[in-house]
Amino acid sequence: GIKEKYELVVDFDRVFGLGLGDLKQEKIPKEITKLVDEREKAREEKDWNRADTLREEIAKKGYLIEDGKSGVKVKKS
Repeated sequence: GIKEKYELVVDFDRVFGLGLGDLKQEKIPKEITKLVDEREKAREEKDWNRADTLREEIAKKGYLIEDGKSGVKVKKS
């Protein structure tokens, strides 16, 4: 159910430092968080072209991604 999915996301946030707590506060649309997740997967697979394409797509939708030591942060541009 939804509770299990939420708990899984919280675990991912802890493990990968995705900054999802920040996403929730800023009310980032699900469409954007999905693209961010896809980009993270591409980066894990070292598919840099796909990751760059997703970053550009996210930027066109009005959001910026910052990669840092503590994980990925997303903000409205």
